[in-house]
Amino acid sequence: MTTTSGRAKPTMALPLVSFAARKSPYIASLAVLVAFFVVHAITSSGALTTFGFGSYTNAGASIALAAAGAAVVVMAGGFDLSVGAITALVNVIVATQMRDSAASIVLITVLALVVGAAAGALNGAFVTFTKLPSVIVTLATSFVWSGVALLVLASPGGSVPQSFADAITGSGLVGVPNALFVLIVAVLAWLLVSRTPLRVHLLAIGGDPAAARANGIPVGRIQIAAFALAGFCYALSGLFLSALTVSGTPDLGADFTLNAFAAVVVGGTQFGGGRGSPISGLIGAYVLYTSFSILFAIGASTFMNYVLTGAILVLAVIIQNPRNLLRGRRTDPVSGAGG
Repeated sequence: MTTTSGRAKPTMALPLVSFAARKSPYIASLAVLVAFFVVHAITSSGALTTFGFGSYTNAGASIALAAAGAAVVVMAGGFDLSVGAITALVNVIVATQMRDSAASIVLITVLALVVGAAAGALNGAFVTFTKLPSVIVTLATSFVWSGVALLVLASPGGSVPQSFADAITGSGLVGVPNALFVLIVAVLAWLLVSRTPLRVHLLAIGGDPAAARANGIPVGRIQIAAFALAGFCYALSGLFLSALTVSGTPDLGADFTLNAFAAVVVGGTQFGGGRGSPISGLIGAYVLYTSFSILFAIGASTFMNYVLTGAILVLAVIIQNPRNLLRGRRTDPVSGAGG
């Protein structure tokens, strides 16, 4: 009896250890977000008021949704440099075409989502059929989407109906920000998707495309689906950006794309594919935004934003690869530690 009981404990503990090891990057990024938010609440007056929390949620939503889309492509082993261009395209469509009527708001919102998903699907189709690296293809298409955005709106401007802006950035029942509601719906939607084969197929082609193809996974169709889903998320990002700025900006530039990918890394999604989640992109985006808010609240210089972002990225990469770090210590020929 004693022997049987002694064996049962490690058997029960192993799944927990395995789960913690697999989820450690996400757990770490979530813990950092909680810690940062506590500091944000201390340093920013009114952070815990309804208005303050609504502003916080709204300000981070656009980059968070873009990061969620970028994370889907990264999970599948790709890299999408058209994040900012597609977001800007949707932004200028809204700023130039939406009118202050319910019919127009619904029509343009649906059109914006279709344009984002279609642009993403075209990215995926180009990657699939040309067999070129996704970073090259999306670099090229980013210029195309940016050009179309400039064709729609040559310079920053336009306008967005205040009723649309209020609906997106306002609050619903019991003061819950609508942006938070959308983010929660996005998380629940991904949890539902995770119960389908799509998530497994994304991770499979991200980990080893040849093996995925040999096991009957339609690699091309999954790649197109990944980019289309990402484009849909960029469209959501563009809608939020339009509501926040109530205007159009055709040249969002590389900064928006870089911030989205920084959020992907900070959230714990592994570059190269085979691991990750759009939810981690959401978390990573708010980690970065919260750090910027803290620096702003304490009056730090602008250059500190870049320094802190770099430091967070380095820490995120180290946390993502603890095994490599430990392996390096064991084989370190200088220190001789381990063996």
